[in-house]
Amino acid sequence: MNRDRPISLSGVRGFLAAVRHLSFTAAALELHLSQSALSRQIQGLEAELGKSLFLRNARRVTLTPAGEELARAARAGLKTIDDGVTRIRAVRQRRSVSVTTFASLASLWLIPRLSVFAASHADVDVNCIAADRAVDLVQEDIDVALRAMPKPRSGADCQLMFEDMIIPVCGAALAEQGRVPRCVADLTAQTLLRMDEATERSLPWLSWDHWLEQAGAGDLNPRANLRFSNFDQVIQAALSGQGVALARAPLVVELLLQKRLLTPLGSVKLSGRGYYLITSEASRQRQEVRDFVKWIGEEAAQTRELLKRATRGIGRSAAK
Repeated sequence: MNRDRPISLSGVRGFLAAVRHLSFTAAALELHLSQSALSRQIQGLEAELGKSLFLRNARRVTLTPAGEELARAARAGLKTIDDGVTRIRAVRQRRSVSVTTFASLASLWLIPRLSVFAASHADVDVNCIAADRAVDLVQEDIDVALRAMPKPRSGADCQLMFEDMIIPVCGAALAEQGRVPRCVADLTAQTLLRMDEATERSLPWLSWDHWLEQAGAGDLNPRANLRFSNFDQVIQAALSGQGVALARAPLVVELLLQKRLLTPLGSVKLSGRGYYLITSEASRQRQEVRDFVKWIGEEAAQTRELLKRATRGIGRSAAK
């Protein structure tokens, strides 16, 4: 016998069952073993330890001092092991959905709604990846993408969530100051809240220059321009009364209905783009992904209805 060698665990559960029952017969029944098999397990433990664990007599068995010490250690050790196995199984059993979208859709539309999904799908983790680039779903192992883009080719596996609408807005704080513009010419006295120049070049339908040109006021000079790198920063500036912004209506529709954002110029332009939901082909068979996609569709349908309410009576035109 090597006194420094750890004992094997194969017979420890059998030993503890015998400790609980103080009967090899009852312990064998609990473990669905034959009595002889259980006896061999315990004899193997005793041989490894070089100590007797039980005092055996015709009517019952009792623990020896060595058996009592091993029982205390084994209970604590197996509880630690069982707790660890439970945690590992819990992690393995949790499901997850990964979704990628651009930063402003994430912060203004998706994230405020995620608690609704979490409330009905507590066992599903959502990993939200906000990136202002088109993430490759296959290469980066992403389940779902929410993207703003032109109408896809016929047959493309995209689900339209809602159309992109561009609308001039200002915050209620500007109204409180008596500075709400009533017509396009009034913008000469306003600060225009804008995206940075690089973004306006890549997304011209979000630029004031493009909007003013379509409105026949291409030579209008505002009082000032205030530029931001993110659309949600533009909206925050508008909410705080710092000027007039071009908003993507689907992302601010609740703010419009709450009257926190106003539409002083009464004009909505369709950018010719839409917000689309795309699901990775490899992920479509997973129930948690199907549940998430269904929920996104329901939320998008609600947003479409809110847009009708928020823009009712406001003239629409298509961006060129």
